[in-house]
Amino acid sequence: MIIILSFTIGLFLTVSRTAYLPSFGLFQYLFDSNISLIIAAFLFGEKKDGYIIAVILGLITDNLSGGPFGIYLLSYIWTIIITQIISLYLQKESLLIIWAATSACIIIQNISIYFMREGLFFTEIFTVLLKQIAIGLFLFPLLILLIKHIFRHFTSLNRKSRKISGES
Repeated sequence: MIIILSFTIGLFLTVSRTAYLPSFGLFQYLFDSNISLIIAAFLFGEKKDGYIIAVILGLITDNLSGGPFGIYLLSYIWTIIITQIISLYLQKESLLIIWAATSACIIIQNISIYFMREGLFFTEIFTVLLKQIAIGLFLFPLLILLIKHIFRHFTSLNRKSRKISGES
């Protein structure tokens, strides 16, 4: 059930990032907000759910982006790998793990986009990268904590419904 909830949140984040938020000046350089969903699913859910969400959201986002196929899938898989490595050394509840994982994932995603697209200079990518990391350091912890709260609330509702249906 967490996987279905994650896909719903992921589609909402993708549509809002591509259709609504770019019209606001502050969100012109917004990072890929699905990274926060993948990190939250991996850290606060089951690890296999994090892998499944990363692969399927990567495929969906690649299809919707219109760019070269595999950019988002590759960056989401690297998001899982980086988060797994960082979680070996830091506590899962720590704010430092969220900052470290998100900064590393934003860098990985921008590097993969840099190598896939032609005509972009490194200075342009570096400027966008710095803006995305600055915005991400403030917004990613809020998004991840919100998603964590939604996951916990949803799983508690799921347990209660199973308990009620089991008693009937």
